Amino acid sequence: AKYLAVDLGIDEYKKVNVPLVFRHTPVTSANARDSLRIVLKYTAGLPRNRVTSPTLWVKRIGSDGFIAKPMQEIPEGYVGWIAPHQQSGKVAYYLTASYTHENSLWEYAGETNQVSLNSRGILYRVHISPGGGVLQKGARTKLLARPVDDTGANLASAVQQRGQVKWIILSGDSTAKLSVNSEDPFRADLWPQIDGQVKLKVEAQLDGLTKIGYATFTSKTMELANIDLQAPTQAPNNQPVQLGFIATSTDSQSMRLDSEWRVDPPYAGQISENGLFTPASNFFGDVRISLVDLTSHKQKTVTINLFASIDSTTETTLVDASGLRLHLPKHSVMRRRQLSLQKPNLPNVKKFTRDLQVVGSVYQLLPAGVKFEKLPTLSLPNLARGSKAPPTLGWWEQTRLQWKPLESTVTDSTVSAFIETLAQFAVLVGNEPLGIHQLSFLPSPFSPLRGSLRIGYVLTSEEGQALVSIRIYNMAGELVRTLADRQVQYPGAHTEPNLAWDGLTNAGRMARNGRYVVEVIAENVKGKVRQLATVVLVK
Repeated sequence: AKYLAVDLGIDEYKKVNVPLVFRHTPVTSANARDSLRIVLKYTAGLPRNRVTSPTLWVKRIGSDGFIAKPMQEIPEGYVGWIAPHQQSGKVAYYLTASYTHENSLWEYAGETNQVSLNSRGILYRVHISPGGGVLQKGARTKLLARPVDDTGANLASAVQQRGQVKWIILSGDSTAKLSVNSEDPFRADLWPQIDGQVKLKVEAQLDGLTKIGYATFTSKTMELANIDLQAPTQAPNNQPVQLGFIATSTDSQSMRLDSEWRVDPPYAGQISENGLFTPASNFFGDVRISLVDLTSHKQKTVTINLFASIDSTTETTLVDASGLRLHLPKHSVMRRRQLSLQKPNLPNVKKFTRDLQVVGSVYQLLPAGVKFEKLPTLSLPNLARGSKAPPTLGWWEQTRLQWKPLESTVTDSTVSAFIETLAQFAVLVGNEPLGIHQLSFLPSPFSPLRGSLRIGYVLTSEEGQALVSIRIYNMAGELVRTLADRQVQYPGAHTEPNLAWDGLTNAGRMARNGRYVVEVIAENVKGKVRQLATVVLVK
C-alpha cells in the first residue's frame, strides 16, 4: 500500500506489523503484437491461502476505464495477461490483492503503470490510391494498394513474402475491367466501361491478420479539354523537382488521366509516375518535360532551365540537349557559382557579319563576364562540315560588338577550344564569295490549283549579306511576276513562304500553262551573280 493510516490516542503507543509480501517489476514497453505477461511475485514464506483476489486491472488503448482480470497462481506468485493490441499507443494497468495477517485483512493496490506499445510491422490498414472520385469512362486508372502499420510504414514487402493481397470488384457492373500487375500485386489497372458506380476492395493478409480497404468511383463520359502543367521555369540540377498538373474536361470538371511523363532529352534525368523529376547531375540548359494523355493522345510540355552549382572542388563535364560539352577542371572558379545555359535567338545582323557567320545555335553561358582561374574546355557540335572555310569556336565581345575566333580543335562532330570567360559562344566560319547555289523548285511541274511553287536556294556572300531579286519570265522573255526586288538576305538556305509563286502575274491574273524561266540575282558591293532555271506550270 502506498499509504498506511493508523489512529492513535494521546500518549498512546502502538506497534504495527505491515506484511510486505508482494513485489512487482513494471513492464514499460512491448511489441503490440505480443500478449503482455504481468507477474505479481509473492515473497512471504507463509501459506498462500492467506492471499485472496489477486487482480490485474487493464485500461486498453481507446478504453474509458479499467477492466478487472483475475490473476492465476504460478510458482513465483501470480500472473495475468494483457491481450495483443495490434496498434501502437499506451496501455495502463495496476495490480490489487488482499492478504490476511494477524486477523486483519490487508488490501494492496499498486501504482498505475504505462506500457508503450510498438506496432511496427503489424498490419493495421490498407490504403487504396486513388481512394475514389470521378473516372473517365473507358480510360485506364492506375490503382495502388498500400498496406501499412499504424505508424504509416509500408508493409508491402512483408505481405508479399508472408501473406497475400487480393483485388475484388464489388459493384454489379461486370463490364468494369480490373487487371492486377503480374510483377507487383499491389498495383492494378481499372477500366470502367459504362457510366455509373464502380466499387472495389483490397484484402491484405499478414501474420494471421486480415485488413480490407474499399474504394468507390463514379464513371462518366468525359473529354479532355486542357492540361495545365505546374513546374518551375528554372531549377538546380542536383535536386529533385516536383511537377504537377490539372486536367480539365470540356464541361470544366477536373479529370484523372491515364498519362505518361516523358523527358527530352532522355539523358537529362528521370521522372517518376507521380511527376518527381530527378535531373542528371551533369546536365544543364533546357529540358523539355511532357505529360501525354494516353487516351486522347493530347499532351502538354514545359521547359525547365537547369543550372549547375560549381565551386573550386568541382571537376565535371556538363552537357546540354544539343551536343554542347563543357569540361570544368578543379579550381576553375574560386568561389561558388551557379552556371546556367541559354540559347538566345540573335538577329541576322549579329549572326552574319562582314567576315564571319554563325553556323548553328548561339550558346549563352551565364553569369556573363565571370573569368575562369583554370581554363575549361568548351565543345560545340560541328554543323559546318559542308563549309569550304574551316570552322572555329568564337565568342561575342560585347565591348567591340564583334565575334572573336578562338584557337580551336576541329573534328567531324565537334569544334572545341579553351575559354577564359562566360559569354556567348558559337561555331563560326568565314564568309564565302557571293553566289547562288542549289536552285530548286518544289513541286515541278506545279499546279497553282494545288498549291504554290516553292523556290529554294543557298546564298553565300563575303559581305555577310546580299540584295536578292527573284523574277518569273515567259519563254518570250516577258516579265510575268516579281517575287523579290533587291531584298536584303543573309547567307544560308532560303525557302521562305513569301518567295513562293502562286501562279499569278503582276496584274493579278492566272498565268497560262507552259514553261517559265525563274531568275535569281544576288548582288553586293563587290559584284553580282545570276542563276536561271525553268519550271512548268500546269493547271
